[in-house]
Amino acid sequence: IAGTIRVNGYGEASAETELVRIGVRVFSRCNETSVAAKNAHAVLANQVLDVLKKYVPEGSENDQTFRIIANPGANVRQTETEGYGEHVKIICEHKWRASESISATIKKIEDVPALQDELLQAVDAASGSGSGVTQTWAEIDAPVFDLLPATWEKIKSEAQANALAD
Repeated sequence: IAGTIRVNGYGEASAETELVRIGVRVFSRCNETSVAAKNAHAVLANQVLDVLKKYVPEGSENDQTFRIIANPGANVRQTETEGYGEHVKIICEHKWRASESISATIKKIEDVPALQDELLQAVDAASGSGSGVTQTWAEIDAPVFDLLPATWEKIKSEAQANALAD
């Protein structure tokens, strides 16, 4: 009798966290000129970079894992609003906004609290800086704990072997 046999197996594997990814987005809004937006934004972005550089392993400039990546954002003219629906408030009209995304991968998990504290201090010092409605600020993402690519491959193979044995 012809038929189908299906065998399901369950396998699992784990590893200790080997690295942490941190992301920060820096903004400056309601500037009179595009240059003013870029310059206001650059002050905080450079402070963020200085903090991150302390935590990325030395000699990692050419490393594809532990490094800092800065992705410049748009420098655009737009109307800024706050709120939603019937409660929308115009903050400024046709002014300049600059943005940038900065990310870093660090190796020492125990450094995360100190890194976050330093980033928050830099952001707090810059928050609301500017004159009138002009603002510069940053948003810090939650840390993402991860593994090195070789470790991912190792635990994938181990989980598959465990599933086959199951």
